[in-house]
Amino acid sequence: MESTSTLAIIGGGPSALFTLQHGLNDVGQFGSRFSKILIFERQAGLGAGMPYSRFYTSGLNLSNISSEELPDLPQSLADWLSAQSSARLREYHITGEIRKDEIYPRVALGDYFQAQFETICGQLESHGISVEIHADSEVADVEPWGNGYHVIVRGGRRHECGTVVIATGHHWKKDEDGVNFASPWPIHKLLPPQGTFHRFPIGLLGASLSAVDVVNVLAHHHGKFMETNGMFSYEPSPDAGDFRLVMHSADGLLSHLQFEQEEPARELFRHCSEEDIESLKDGSHLRLSRYFDAVCRPVLVEALREDGLIDEADRLSRASFTFLDFSEMMKEKHISPDPFGLMKTEFKEERAKIRKHVPTRWKEVLDDLMYTLNFHARLLPAEDHLELRSQILPFVMNVMAALPLKSAKILIAVHEADRLSLIPGKAVMAHEKGDATVRVTVGKGEDAEVTCEYEMFIDCAGQAPVGKDSFPFRSLVANGLVTPAISEVLDQDGSDNIDPAKVLKAPGGKRVIELGGMMVTDDYQLVSAHGKRSPGLYDIAVPHEAGLRPYCYGLQACNEAAGILVSALVRQTLSEGDDEEQPEKEPEAA
Repeated sequence: MESTSTLAIIGGGPSALFTLQHGLNDVGQFGSRFSKILIFERQAGLGAGMPYSRFYTSGLNLSNISSEELPDLPQSLADWLSAQSSARLREYHITGEIRKDEIYPRVALGDYFQAQFETICGQLESHGISVEIHADSEVADVEPWGNGYHVIVRGGRRHECGTVVIATGHHWKKDEDGVNFASPWPIHKLLPPQGTFHRFPIGLLGASLSAVDVVNVLAHHHGKFMETNGMFSYEPSPDAGDFRLVMHSADGLLSHLQFEQEEPARELFRHCSEEDIESLKDGSHLRLSRYFDAVCRPVLVEALREDGLIDEADRLSRASFTFLDFSEMMKEKHISPDPFGLMKTEFKEERAKIRKHVPTRWKEVLDDLMYTLNFHARLLPAEDHLELRSQILPFVMNVMAALPLKSAKILIAVHEADRLSLIPGKAVMAHEKGDATVRVTVGKGEDAEVTCEYEMFIDCAGQAPVGKDSFPFRSLVANGLVTPAISEVLDQDGSDNIDPAKVLKAPGGKRVIELGGMMVTDDYQLVSAHGKRSPGLYDIAVPHEAGLRPYCYGLQACNEAAGILVSALVRQTLSEGDDEEQPEKEPEAA
């Protein structure tokens, strides 16, 4: 029956693109498994996804990845840009020589991805695999049907398939009211009508790359930039009134800057092997402290010495110095009462190192170590998941943001024009629909607090994991084919780091917590409420896997996940693995 050899991919962004590329890499086996591929994308174009789509982003927004860092596709970004017309390059604001180590605008990457998508689909067709594109087609539901599934698009049309890969992108709340924005995307919604201005302060939750994008776009709308001696200055429009931007950052940090790397691509097993990971397990669990001691500490000490950070290397060499101690030590070097002044100093340092091709080894090594841990994070117990998420990852994500130097110049210029500031401390928002403002209270010590009111407030904190309650395909939930991602609590007597109200009972007397996101196997097959693989259902959507694999962000991680998924698809028959047991059933409330 044709439907059993039909693969449906829901989502047509980079995750789908890399899935198709890996299928093409092993087209003989892939083609023997699938004779037809259906691709569903709610936007008109395929390949770009939300971060690189012209609908969502702006031509002013920069990516934070260069051509040499991108996963392999039929043509490199640098080669593709070199083949474009002068007019198109001017549209991208690209002048001068095209370089593989340069960072380019997001819309350029989006157009590049779309071109690669078309090329790969054509090559799959030439190998006898039919590729059917359904653009402008939002999938409303996925229903079990016979030996496969019905993919149901808005409007009710059904498409039969035997295997479903969920590769949807970001999932943002839609209940915005023009004052309180759940995300900056699409970014054009933040702009006032042409010829008018936001003549009031605007609050931003977070100082992430998304917050930088907002500053970039709104600052350009409300003024102009001039360049002198390699730095920008900013002149607000005379009609901009009291337009200014206020970042609220819990720890008072701005992102670390783009840094030179020795190896542009992350590698899953650069510093250890799969066998090393297995040998570190204590029963069925991998402890964060043991991974840090055995794998991270030696290579980080070496990297710090290479960077000339001898005192830091000596401190890390002590066995009592923990992962948290390391993150606090390195974070301390990035803390300043004047974060924009520190950014200006770091800008000069990083620019000089990049020009001389001097890598910052400790950052590069840390990225690889976290990348390896991410793909084994299912082995961590609940206590370690919570420590990683609350105490380690905020520091790591700040370091690996790798803010482009041009973006840093924009932030510095807008700040020096007194139109951008940062307020440190945990921000608590108060707003009801219909309110004219968002009230933000920031704790600054035991007693002191600051209160701000904004006519416009934008949440730039990023995508939270999407769990069972918000999972978009409700028939899969109703049929018990998906279940929340969980992790076992090892300390059965209770842990100081775990809220007892969040601890759930699992079969066999185990106690677990939900991590956010959905439970998947190592090869991204969804796990049912009965703890078994859900036949023919796979999920590589970042918001769905971010609970179990919390460092799954970025194009290289998307490509890694797609490669693991396709390897599983080509080595399985249609019936293999359906009855393989998984660790726990869906937990019940304690």
